[in-house]
Amino acid sequence: MRDMNKERFGKSSVIANDQKFVAAQGNKSMKELRALPADQASLSAVDFIDGAFDSAMIDGQIILDDAIPLFAQGKQHKVPFMIGTMSWDASFFALSAPPVETYLKAMKQDSQKIAKLYKDFKYQCDQALSPQIMADGWYTGAVKLLADSANKHAPAYAYYVTFVTPTLKASYIGPAHTFELPYVFGALDTVSLAPRKAKPANPCQEITQGRVDAKEKSTWSKYWFPATAPNGNADQSMAKQFAKSWTTFAKTGNPNYNGKNVWPRYDINTDVMRHFANGHEGMIAKVNKDRVDYQLEFVRAFYGVK
Repeated sequence: MRDMNKERFGKSSVIANDQKFVAAQGNKSMKELRALPADQASLSAVDFIDGAFDSAMIDGQIILDDAIPLFAQGKQHKVPFMIGTMSWDASFFALSAPPVETYLKAMKQDSQKIAKLYKDFKYQCDQALSPQIMADGWYTGAVKLLADSANKHAPAYAYYVTFVTPTLKASYIGPAHTFELPYVFGALDTVSLAPRKAKPANPCQEITQGRVDAKEKSTWSKYWFPATAPNGNADQSMAKQFAKSWTTFAKTGNPNYNGKNVWPRYDINTDVMRHFANGHEGMIAKVNKDRVDYQLEFVRAFYGVK
């Protein structure tokens, strides 16, 4: 079991973060903590930047360890499994990611190798490149590892999303973290509306401004939240694809529907994922393979898995 008192990557331990929160609230008992109003118990943008965000609590009873080593050892439930990632899942790291060189030094990665691998990444500013390097390992790489491990015991499927509402394509690096949720749940009208016309912007500047707003005003930038065009043909089509895939998977353990075979079981050797993209319904192979493979060397080493 992971030691919850231990720092990881220079980040405070789970226990230290919890103690800091309790001390800040002035609470002395669980009863007092449970009585807090929601706005006081919620994570603020400043909290997030300061590293107060934690993953699932590994308590040794319900959650026994990090998922990657558990799956590698075949200790997960042997049931059909689905997992995926967005092409700009790096948005999750963008508010608090360290500069590229700081991250590479912490991970003991080769800066020359990184420069070569990421030379074609469009946004070379630190505030975009650093999160992307992180996401290639901790999101895309982790998805591939988990799906491959799961598939050895039961059918497992992986997906990759590049779809964004057409009028956002000019201003977004790609769909950000959680952007698929309104489509999966058929809730296109419950999130922000995308602009009627495309408004080109500079993502590097957007991220920088988002960091400033978070730090100085403790506000979350709209850049991090889904936006849709509920009545748009592209959005409607994508919502149907997601909903049908998810409901068919829930019913049968296989996300393919209507006799289609566009979503194979995942094997890291063939590395084929379902691709949810603008104007496309099919598969994608070897997503950012060279970049992800390099990052996976460090993810595997960190968890001690092959």
